Amino acid sequence: MFSKKLSLPLAAVAASIFAASAAQASFTATITSSAGGGSLVLTGSSAAPALPGTLQIGPINETMNSFGISNFTATSNSPSSTSEAVEVGSSILITNTTSSAETLTIQLADDGFTAPTGSNLQVTAHGTITWTQTDTQNSTDVVTAESVVQGNPVTGTLTSNTLNSGTSLVDLSTYLPTASSALGTLGSPYSLGSDLTVHLNGGDAVTVVWYSSVGAVPEPTALTLLGMGGLGALLLVGRRRKA
Repeated sequence: MFSKKLSLPLAAVAASIFAASAAQASFTATITSSAGGGSLVLTGSSAAPALPGTLQIGPINETMNSFGISNFTATSNSPSSTSEAVEVGSSILITNTTSSAETLTIQLADDGFTAPTGSNLQVTAHGTITWTQTDTQNSTDVVTAESVVQGNPVTGTLTSNTLNSGTSLVDLSTYLPTASSALGTLGSPYSLGSDLTVHLNGGDAVTVVWYSSVGAVPEPTALTLLGMGGLGALLLVGRRRKA
């Protein structure tokens, strides 16, 4: 069963995420652990010939402050002056390597997008989570994915939809619930952010794929990249429930 509620506008969140200078477009991933030790900042480079016309971070395997990170790859099609802007974080396995609960955040941000053509623009997020079954996996394990758009100036009125879902130990894989938010007139350049927050008990693990996109409905590019459907959401939450 899914529940849905409307939360507050994300202007303050957007302002804190996108501090990069508009004069120097960049695609970055900032990884931070609640265990401390500072942040790891990764910068994207050309992904050609694997994904022509995109910027790519990874693939990366990293051990960072209580977490093991495996097979992390992120891509962005900035400046994307065509029909759709897309950021994707693909098939990352995150494991809490300690005995205590900790939180890992990954913030993808690209500040060099050109506004898509067309009308009826919306920002979209979607993803899948696959829980790794352990003796301790329980309802306090939470995965949250969030998409934020900041124009120059901010021209979209942003709200977020929070949707909650649960899976049992038998049903280990699930699509994150989805929603979307309409945008007003969007100027160029603008920033698109894709934030992932993973809270895990000690020894627990989860594999996540998530994406953010901006474009007119429908959104064929993102769905082709991920091989899955859905309308998307600004804020998505997946929770583990014990059977």
